[in-house]
Amino acid sequence: SDKQKAIIDSILIFDKSILLENKNTLLSNLKPEPQYYNRIREIVKTEKIPVAFLALARFQNSNDIEIIKSLFGREDSEYYAVYSVREFPDKSFYPVLVNLFEKEWKKKLYDYPLWRILYQALAKYPLKKTYELFERTTKTNDSFRYQTLGKYLKIAITKYPNPMFEPLKEKI
Repeated sequence: SDKQKAIIDSILIFDKSILLENKNTLLSNLKPEPQYYNRIREIVKTEKIPVAFLALARFQNSNDIEIIKSLFGREDSEYYAVYSVREFPDKSFYPVLVNLFEKEWKKKLYDYPLWRILYQALAKYPLKKTYELFERTTKTNDSFRYQTLGKYLKIAITKYPNPMFEPLKEKI
């Protein structure tokens, strides 16, 4: 029942001794309900579970921006950092996303989940610079890069449509 689910969710979130995968699943899908905010913030600060940052981002509290930024630059949590920004697209995150795009673009090997979520996060910022980054994907001479990353780009601009990005759909 809904009541039993709420009780289990509360136990998973508030019982500090629980370290189950179910807790991570709950955090990844948790809606930003006020009764959970302080506990989620505590989990982020003390337990540093990357998926908890995602739950925190959904509250879109400007006091959490620096906490979310702290996930960037750590290979084990960069995916969750970008995912968090997709959930909370504050303008202060934009330069960090652009830098990450540039860094990842230079790499020979792809972190596919990171690219997928990076395009989606950037699509939340319909700016000229974003268009230029996206256009780079459509203009690349590397056919593997074009096909692989082009697919993620098309998903992103379809999921988060903006008239600015419409010309790119025809190029993919």
